[in-house]
Amino acid sequence: MSWLVGRKEKVKPLDPAVLELSKLSLEAYRKMHEESREQALSSGDPYLAEQYEEYGRHTRVVGRVGVSPAGPQGRWMVNFTTTHVQNESDWGATASTMMFDVRSEHLDERYPAREDHWIVGDKGGKREVIGNYKQLHEASDGKLADSLQQQGWKNVGEVWAADVDRHAGFLTPPTK
Repeated sequence: MSWLVGRKEKVKPLDPAVLELSKLSLEAYRKMHEESREQALSSGDPYLAEQYEEYGRHTRVVGRVGVSPAGPQGRWMVNFTTTHVQNESDWGATASTMMFDVRSEHLDERYPAREDHWIVGDKGGKREVIGNYKQLHEASDGKLADSLQQQGWKNVGEVWAADVDRHAGFLTPPTK
């Protein structure tokens, strides 16, 4: 309604947990690139290995990072633009959206789309990316919630890609 009367809506500061998880979403995005490189290099396909050799190594976030609520309480989205996804000379801009749940529930319930999620948690006062959901779930024999709790993880959440590296234009490289 503020647009009707010409006033700008006041921006509320983000909860510190949401801000921290937003930053971890960018870390999970970086780890996704790393994982893609590793899979390509270990595939045995020389063409694929060459195509992905530099993928994500030089990626830089450019412009603003948007964080907004998305759906059920505790679910958020992080929107950002990057460049250098393919290699250092790639000035194509890509748009990405990562999602996260502040708190994960039913961690032992495995379904195909969840296999690419990243689990994050708090240990010793520091929140970090714990690892890939599929790998952690398999390592815990399907008892992921108990396993994380026994390892001392608290405030466990989930991060996943909603739409990653969609072409969004080009940036002009700096001139020398």
